[in-house]
Amino acid sequence: MKSRQAIGTGLAAALTAGAAWIGIDAATAGSEQGVTGSASAAADGDGLASSGWRGMPVDSVAQAQQLAGEGRTLTLVTEEVRARGVDVGAEGESTGDFFVFEETVFNARGGQVIGEDTVRCELGIRTFNCEATIKLDRRGKITVGGALFSRRDNVIPVTGGTGNFSGVGGELRVFSLRGGKSLLVLKLIR
Repeated sequence: MKSRQAIGTGLAAALTAGAAWIGIDAATAGSEQGVTGSASAAADGDGLASSGWRGMPVDSVAQAQQLAGEGRTLTLVTEEVRARGVDVGAEGESTGDFFVFEETVFNARGGQVIGEDTVRCELGIRTFNCEATIKLDRRGKITVGGALFSRRDNVIPVTGGTGNFSGVGGELRVFSLRGGKSLLVLKLIR
């Protein structure tokens, strides 16, 4: 299996139809307001590794928020702390292989820890199918899940929440930042 650095980072893994792990490559982008650093990468015995979400590359937090569009937004920065890839079925990259990872969640400036998330993405025939739970300290949880069809398809539906986020819907857009971090922009509606 390719390393997650070679295929991308965080909930919205970027895709190119038909390639192994859909041909995801490591996207790098600039950063803003101290959003720098490196993500750890952990590999299992089969060599499948992850380094968090990978989404559409952006140059700044402001650019990501502009691309996400109008509405009530929650902007988060994530950095992977643990990951494992699981090779199922045929040896090597194949449908059904999946990776799971956990990340620390920071405020939009990337400085203050405000929660954690857990993500599972499975390789489909021409997609990545991902689901995640984002836990924000003393506020509640937000769940997301859906299929990603291409590198520019960085949008995942918000499927619900708890606490302050009970009854929410909306969209999650995932962007890649330099240093292996990801930027999550949630547009929430009730």
